[in-house]
Amino acid sequence: MIILLFVFWLILSQQITLEICIFGLLITGCVAVFMCRHLGYSLRTEWEIWRNILLGCAYLLVLILEILKANWTVAGIILGRRKRYRPAIVCVQIPLQRPVLQAIYANSITITPGTITVEQENNVYTVHCLDQNMAAGLADSTLLKILQKMEGTKA
Repeated sequence: MIILLFVFWLILSQQITLEICIFGLLITGCVAVFMCRHLGYSLRTEWEIWRNILLGCAYLLVLILEILKANWTVAGIILGRRKRYRPAIVCVQIPLQRPVLQAIYANSITITPGTITVEQENNVYTVHCLDQNMAAGLADSTLLKILQKMEGTKA
């Protein structure tokens, strides 16, 4: 928020000089102190928001890579490259506590080709996989680790 306030100051000033930047920093600092004391704002909360935004971007990149890998695997199954595949329904214990993150992970499993989240009750996910090998990384995937960092349960 402090960065946004400073950028807002620069936009309103319509020019960038040393004097405007110094006054902008002083005024932005005063507004930030006021926000912390009287409006319940905290720098820790802002840091967590920015950290979660960065983790969210990383999550999207990893999800896209996982979708591409799963597409390749499913295409191989469909086009007959692999004659033997073993569909499976597996139950996986996922240690996420926040309902939003649980839903994000369940939906990420579902949009990945070859897997569908059938049920999610408490922390147990029932997942249908087109092949048993697809279920191998559900409990310790990179996506889950990123969500745990967002939740703050795993650093």
